Amino acid sequence: MSDTTSALLLGHSVSGDRREVFEHRTGSPPGHLKRHPHMPTIRTKTKTKAPPPLPIPAQPKATQKARKVRQQATPPTPEMVVGLVAYFDEVVAYLCPPNTAPTPDTRHLLAGLPCGPITFARPVAEDEGVPEAPAIWFTIDKGNPRILTHAGFFLLRVLSLPGGLPYEREASHGIEVLEPGFTLTRLMADADDGEVVRLQGKHVDLRPWCLSIEPGRPSGRRQRRDAIECAVRRYGDHVEEWGLTALLPPEGYEAMLKGAFRMFDVEHAMHFLRPLGGEEARSIGSKP
Repeated sequence: MSDTTSALLLGHSVSGDRREVFEHRTGSPPGHLKRHPHMPTIRTKTKTKAPPPLPIPAQPKATQKARKVRQQATPPTPEMVVGLVAYFDEVVAYLCPPNTAPTPDTRHLLAGLPCGPITFARPVAEDEGVPEAPAIWFTIDKGNPRILTHAGFFLLRVLSLPGGLPYEREASHGIEVLEPGFTLTRLMADADDGEVVRLQGKHVDLRPWCLSIEPGRPSGRRQRRDAIECAVRRYGDHVEEWGLTALLPPEGYEAMLKGAFRMFDVEHAMHFLRPLGGEEARSIGSKP
């Protein structure tokens, strides 16, 4: 593993850090999570080919009314917090030198589920024919099944820990987290003002290579830094009431949330790494 990837996960600043524009790419599947450094920004205005359709698992069909309802906040359980902390520590150990730790345990990623709005979650089975697995199938309330990478689902779980949302936005097929205005796909893509995040292909696939940043006027304008501030404040307001201070104090939650974003960025970046002489030249630029 490169020093850049280790620095990203451990919270150190990286000179010249850049962010990747999300777009679907054909060709070889994502590389191994522990082998690739952070990816520079790639900007393109060319529309990309949609990913192949997914075999969606059968679920009870939701009514429009049910999918619009926001559930009341469900306090996190000790089982849930212990599992997520264990999963976070396992991923850090797996990614960082000396790179001798075993693969993180998916059971810890799913600890305490179903709970609150996340009513269903399971790993994608090897015989389901889902390309570029591993991944997690999940549902919000009684909505359609969605699919995320392990890092994406971990980010959703950590963002959901303070309670309240997530819930599905019927009109745009989106998922909001924390409070209205925070959309999961926008936070994953780290989109700026004047940028919208669109899904390539069917809206069930929320994995990073199915997201595309394009110029536009977003309906939700709140960004990562706002989400971190909101989530940490909400968690700090309730952690004593929930009796979780000893398991995960507010400063620990903040570190885990920032680390979850870094993990997602690293997992996304490795999908786009290619030898420079191996494919058509692309425009590369940086974002401050």
